[in-house]
Amino acid sequence: MFLKLSNMLEWVVERLIALMCIILLSALFLKVVWRYGVGSSIFGIEYLIQFCFVWMCLLGTGLAVRRSEHFEVDILANGMTPKWRRIHKKLITALIIFGGGFIVWLSYPFAMEGFFETEPSTDYPMFYLFFSMVIGGLITLWMGIDLLVYHHESASDDFLTEGLTEEAHDE
Repeated sequence: MFLKLSNMLEWVVERLIALMCIILLSALFLKVVWRYGVGSSIFGIEYLIQFCFVWMCLLGTGLAVRRSEHFEVDILANGMTPKWRRIHKKLITALIIFGGGFIVWLSYPFAMEGFFETEPSTDYPMFYLFFSMVIGGLITLWMGIDLLVYHHESASDDFLTEGLTEEAHDE
């Protein structure tokens, strides 16, 4: 059930990111054309650009975690045996899960303050931008748990043992 929900969440998040990317690029294009063609700016376009950019980044963090594409300094892992690499990867994933939970815990009060703050040029509530941290943290937390539970003993370990002989892989 958890894996099915993770797959569905990944599918939805991928499409949201793609949609926001299209909106972001269109808004940036329109902003430049309008500014140089008409000589003025479009009301609210800056907020839309910020909204899409922030949400894309924070939603993309969860996808990167699920796919093991998150940033990792692997200088230590490269010198480890396959067994210790798997342990190292599990520890890193546990830290990512902790980080996702920490982001949610710290950003929730901040997001709630967004109800009372507005974006200066449009007067739109900042809640919509600030709440992206809560959602991004929750998705990172969820995808980290998914990675730890379902992917460490399967295909995601293949990159850890590439190029090793069969005997070294079996230790």
